[in-house]
Amino acid sequence: MGMRAHAEGAWSPAPARPARPRAWALVRALAHRPAAAVAAGFTLVSGLAMLVVSPRFGLDHLSVVDDWAAYSRSPQALRELAHLAYDPTAVGDTHRYRPALTAVWNGLVWHTLGAPGSLVGPTVWNTLRILLFVGAAMALVLAALPRTTRLAVRVALAAGLPALVVTTPALGRDFARFGPTEPILVGAMVAGALLLALGTGRWLAGAAWRHTALPLGAGYALWLLGVYQKEMSVCFFVAAPFVYLFLDRHWREQGTIERPLLGYGRFRLVAMAMLLPLVHMAYEIWRVAATGTIIYRQHTPQGPAGVADRLVHGTATQWAQMTPTLGSPLWPILALAGIVLAVRALRRRSTTDWLVAGFVVTGWALLAFEALSRAGTLSRYYLPSIVLFGAAGAVALASSTPRAQRAAAVLGVLLVLGGGAASYWGVHAWTRDERETSALVDRVAALNPSACPVYMGGLDNEPAHALPVLVALEPQPTVGCLRGGEPLLVTRSGPKPYHPFRPVTDDRIFAACRAPGWSPVWRSRHFALLACRRLATGVETVLATDRLTPPEWRAR
Repeated sequence: MGMRAHAEGAWSPAPARPARPRAWALVRALAHRPAAAVAAGFTLVSGLAMLVVSPRFGLDHLSVVDDWAAYSRSPQALRELAHLAYDPTAVGDTHRYRPALTAVWNGLVWHTLGAPGSLVGPTVWNTLRILLFVGAAMALVLAALPRTTRLAVRVALAAGLPALVVTTPALGRDFARFGPTEPILVGAMVAGALLLALGTGRWLAGAAWRHTALPLGAGYALWLLGVYQKEMSVCFFVAAPFVYLFLDRHWREQGTIERPLLGYGRFRLVAMAMLLPLVHMAYEIWRVAATGTIIYRQHTPQGPAGVADRLVHGTATQWAQMTPTLGSPLWPILALAGIVLAVRALRRRSTTDWLVAGFVVTGWALLAFEALSRAGTLSRYYLPSIVLFGAAGAVALASSTPRAQRAAAVLGVLLVLGGGAASYWGVHAWTRDERETSALVDRVAALNPSACPVYMGGLDNEPAHALPVLVALEPQPTVGCLRGGEPLLVTRSGPKPYHPFRPVTDDRIFAACRAPGWSPVWRSRHFALLACRRLATGVETVLATDRLTPPEWRAR
C-alpha cells in the first residue's frame, strides 16, 4: 500500500503555473509593436476626451455664444476668400484676421452634413477636431523624444500630454463647444509642421516623389488651416530658430544631410512656403493695430513704454491667473519649471535640448502675445502654451531616473482621474445652461416675433445679435403673440455668463411700460421674459431700436 502511494506520488504531475492576466499579456505584446502601442495610447486618450465632452451630445440647438456668428458669417466669408478679397469688416469679424476659421472651418461645420438643422454634422467635425488635437499632441512628444527612450516610456509620455490637457477642469467646455479655435489651431499647426518635416526629410534623402508628395501636400494644407485660424499663430517665429537647429542636428546624425541644412535648396523652399503665410498674418495684425483698436475694442499700446508696460504686467497676470482660470496648479508650475529646463537645455545644447528650449520660450511668447492684446484670461487662450510647456516637461522627464518617472506616472494618473471628473461636470453644467438658452429660443420663436411685439433689454452684444439669428432657424408659427398682443421683453436674469458684458440695447425700454411695469412670464437662471400690459407714449424710438426681428425665417 505504501509503495503504491509512493509510486503514484512519483508520477504525479507538477503543479501548473498560474496563468498571467490577459491584460498583462496584451501589454507585453504591445511592447514589441510600437505602432500598435501608439495606436492603443491614442485610442485610450481619444476615448477619454469623448467621455469628457459626452454631455453635449444631447444638445440640438446652436449656442448663443459663437455658434450663431459662425453660422451666419461663414457663407459671406467663404465667398470673399474664394475671390481672394477677404475683408474681416465685411464679414462682421472686425479687428480680427481669421479667414481659415471664419470662412473655411465654420463653413464646414455649419453648412455641411445637415447643419444647422441638425447638430450631427457639427458634432462629427468637432470629433475630428478633438482627434486631430490628441494625435498632434502625441506626435509632438514622440517626435521630440530620443529613439533610445524605452517604448513604454515614450508612449506613456506622449499619451499623458493630451490626457492631462483634456482633463484640465476648465478645458472640457472648450473642447465640447464648437466655437473655440485653439484646439484646431494647435492640432493643425503641429500636425502640419510634423508632416512637412517628414516630407522634407524624405526629399533631402532622395526618396521617390510618391513618398514625399503626400506628407508635403497634406502637411501644407494643415499648416495653412492652422496659421490662419488665429493671430497667435505668428508666435511660430519664436520657435522657428529652435526647430531649425533641432532638424539640422537630427538629420546630420541620421546621415540625411552632410552640410548645414540652410544650404539645401529643397529645405529653403519648404521653409519659405511655411514662413510666407506667417509674414502675411503679421502684416494683417499690424494693419489692425494701426487703426488704434484691437480685439474686444482694446486700444493699441502707444510707444515702447506702453508696449513694455503691457508686456510685463500683462504676462505676469497671464501666469498668475492660470490656476484659477484653468482649475489646476499643474500648468503654472510647469511654466516656471520650464524656465529652468530651458536654461539647462541651452547650456547643454544636445539635439533634443533645442526643442525643449523652443517649447518653453514659445510658450511664454504666447502668454506675452495674449497680454499685448489684453484679451483676458479665458481658459482656451492658454491651450497652445500649456501644450508646449507639457511637451517640454515630457522630454525632460524621459531622461530622468526611473523613480522620478514612476512618481510622475502616479501623479499624472491622479490628476487625470480628478481633473477628468471636474472637466466632465464642467461640460455637464455648461450643457444645462445651453438647454436653458434653447428653451428661451423656443419660447421666443413660438411668439412669432416677426409679427408680434418682442423686444430686448439689458443684453450684451452676443445674445442681442444671436437671438434674432437663432429664432429665425426655428419653424415659423402660424399663430403667436401673448394675450392679445401684449409686448414682451427678453432680458437677463441672475448673473451674466458671458464676457465681456457691455449692454448694446437701449435700456430706456425698462421705463417704457406703464405701472405696474414689466411682469415676469418665464424665467431661467440667466434669462427672463417680461410682459407689459400697456406701453407709455413717446417711446417709439426705443421700441424700434430694441425690437427683436428674425432676419429671415427658415423654411422647414
